[in-house]
Amino acid sequence: IRHDLQNLTAADGIQLLQSLGVKGSAAELGKAVGEYGGHALALSLLGNVLRLRHQGDVRKRDTLKALVKATGNRDSRHAFKVMQAYAEWFAGEPELALLHLLGLFDHPIGQEVLQMLWDAQIPHLTADIDGDEWLEAIASLREEHHLLSQHDGDGDLDCHPLIREYFGGQLQTQQPQAWQQAHERLYEYYKALPKNPLPDTLEEMQPLFSAVAHGCAAGLHQQVLDEVFWPRIRRKEENFICTKLGAFSDELAIIAYFFAVPWHTSVTSLSDIHKAMLLGWAGFRLRAVGRLYEALEPMRVSTDEIIKKKYWFEAAIGHTNLSELHLLLGNITIAITTARKGVELAAKSKKNFIYVTSRSILADALHQAGNIDESLNLFRIAESFQLKKDSKHYLYSLNGFRYCDLLTTSKNKTSLFVRAKHGLAFSVKSGRLLDIALDQLLISQAYLEKEDLDKGAKNLEQAISGLYQYGSVQHLPRGLLARAALYRHTHEFRPRPC
Repeated sequence: IRHDLQNLTAADGIQLLQSLGVKGSAAELGKAVGEYGGHALALSLLGNVLRLRHQGDVRKRDTLKALVKATGNRDSRHAFKVMQAYAEWFAGEPELALLHLLGLFDHPIGQEVLQMLWDAQIPHLTADIDGDEWLEAIASLREEHHLLSQHDGDGDLDCHPLIREYFGGQLQTQQPQAWQQAHERLYEYYKALPKNPLPDTLEEMQPLFSAVAHGCAAGLHQQVLDEVFWPRIRRKEENFICTKLGAFSDELAIIAYFFAVPWHTSVTSLSDIHKAMLLGWAGFRLRAVGRLYEALEPMRVSTDEIIKKKYWFEAAIGHTNLSELHLLLGNITIAITTARKGVELAAKSKKNFIYVTSRSILADALHQAGNIDESLNLFRIAESFQLKKDSKHYLYSLNGFRYCDLLTTSKNKTSLFVRAKHGLAFSVKSGRLLDIALDQLLISQAYLEKEDLDKGAKNLEQAISGLYQYGSVQHLPRGLLARAALYRHTHEFRPRPC
């Protein structure tokens, strides 16, 4: 959600400049505010420069050079123009090195991180600057120039995002070797930071997110994917961050670092198979956060490329995911065609999991098309195969839910209840958020069919809570519609307080 904070009025801009010690006639001050578009950061920077270098004389603003490259929107160009003056002013000084360091981050920098970079003695960045000079530079930027803030308590250093953007860009273009060395150091630092190599919570996983950001900024995309993203964030095929933590949007933000153009072109240094896989992963997460049409192209391209490589298992998964997406968009005929292709590819893969899942996906699409008999037959084939491999379990997880969704139209409600209870026990043991929520939704429906409203409502609320926690919008309407049906049944038409 974006809120337009708007720029300062002429009167407020004049008052800001005067509060910073800028002197001049009202007309001249008003002209300066107009030239800088009333942009608060640009005017703050301008006021400090004029006070410190030109005795506050507003007429001396014409000494600031225009930007070499007028990139960005008009407001950011105004701010960058003043930052260029600071860059020239601080040339060769610790203050400039500190601003360049801040440009390596998109968040406040802790003292321990600053110390690590200083210890690294990176040429043209942290080398040959002693501790006292660092402290003086911090005080100067914070107290004199107001470019820097320091948090009380932890002492973290922070500055305006445009300041980071400008000085980070300057370091990257003018001293690319220092830029790369610094990000490599930060990658190694954050990669080693978690006490648990496989963090169990999002909070514990934050250093790994930072490791991905800095490693990719250093150009180490394949190494980052192999060392951090695949084994520690995703936990390989388990996809821990989504199935156990429900953090689809977080993973989508991480995946973006591997793209030159999201969600179209992966960085060139990655292997061909990983380029294709990343497109599929991106499409799956875009679907989960409700960006359905954006998800279509990367999913389609991913499956086409993986088929060319003859990775049949991954290609079958890609087609099942694409079929689900078409079904969500109401493209039922395309969903069925795509699912049938998934079944063909699953046969080539010779993997038990995708053999069962591909048939369940096709059966679900046929169910939605009204082809109940073929759908029921496919579910039975899938479950028969499942029981041959594991005699203790019916279809479970999403496959089991889809089958039970079809069975709700049958008269055998006892079978539905038994299956839902069985599925929930398995889901709780696996800890998969979506499976638990959907099984609770089935149990709720079974109780409501028996007119046990208390148990039905209790399980329904637990299911909806779990669907929210899972973080994917794909299945949430099922829970909300079930709640609406319950309220209609009980004549509870007024919304409950949250």
